Amino acid sequence: MSTWQGHFRTNYIRVRDETAFRAWVDTLIVEGEIHVFEGGTSKLAGLLSLGAHTAIPRDRQLSSAEIHAWNVAHPDQPPLDPDDELHLTAIHEEGLDFTAELAAHLVEGQIAVVQEVGGERLQYLTGFGYAFDHQGTVLTRSDIDDALNLPGGHRTTTPTY
Repeated sequence: MSTWQGHFRTNYIRVRDETAFRAWVDTLIVEGEIHVFEGGTSKLAGLLSLGAHTAIPRDRQLSSAEIHAWNVAHPDQPPLDPDDELHLTAIHEEGLDFTAELAAHLVEGQIAVVQEVGGERLQYLTGFGYAFDHQGTVLTRSDIDDALNLPGGHRTTTPTY
């Protein structure tokens, strides 16, 4: 039995505060390690990129400030313990809005591109990419399956088994 294995990568982006950005990255929860790549050429100097041999993060650790704010906003609920290692999904069922949180770190005018590819061995492959600005507005999105939408009524088989 196989399971889907993904990989994701961003383009090189300029962030407002590198220390805060790296602290945010450290809170992301993934099965492997998230790498922060530094631009290695003069054209990319000062720019950073993210990548990992896993899917785009869907969860992160809560900060003590977020736990406190949740406790204040929900006095009718049992309080969360700030000393516990709690994940965002503990208070928000849908988990992390990766686009919104990454966008919050972008310098105004920057556009981030996120690509994710993966598959279940060679049974099938998935992939998509999207671009968004510093406000989290998605500018474009494309899916690997878009290649199956052939013009002129042409039909083909899908690349799966």
